[in-house]
Amino acid sequence: MKLQFHGHDDRYAIEQSLLAFFPEERPVYQAPEPGEDDWARVDLHQSPVYATAITEITYGGRLGRGMSRALLRGVDNEYERERLRQKAVKLSFFKAAREIAGLTPAWGALTGIRPGKLAARLLEEGKTPAQVRRILRDTYYVSPSRRRLADLMRRPVSRTICAASVISRHSTSRYGSTRPRDFSTDWDTKLQ
Repeated sequence: MKLQFHGHDDRYAIEQSLLAFFPEERPVYQAPEPGEDDWARVDLHQSPVYATAITEITYGGRLGRGMSRALLRGVDNEYERERLRQKAVKLSFFKAAREIAGLTPAWGALTGIRPGKLAARLLEEGKTPAQVRRILRDTYYVSPSRRRLADLMRRPVSRTICAASVISRHSTSRYGSTRPRDFSTDWDTKLQ
């Protein structure tokens, strides 16, 4: 898929969602030719108050649009401001891709080798478990089964045993499951 970025160069954030939604596609960083059907444009606009990311994707004859905004006012730490800008970019691409695919991955917009790590960080920042569940659901589109898993993983009880029992029960482990794989469970939520 051809990718165009304006106002940023957050390749990693986009590549993770690209591979989750379009696993057969590889990123190509150039402008599409007129009439091409597999491309994405991801723009980031910044003001003193907000970073706003807007994504348009065309794929398979469909157009998806996504927008996400991060509040920058009051954030003086440049590392944190960059993290918020990347979050806006990633979520805007995720929303546009989700619109095209009509499906939501089980971990939602969370990608990488430890997507449940966000829950622990939010708790450390002082959020309640209910607030964390709401953020995972409403901001990152994490499925109910993965929210339960993230909730179990934050507890000090034998995390490995708890996680293994949840994964085993749902048979959705990407790594090391001994049961036959049912790929349909990777996409827990269908869009209406």
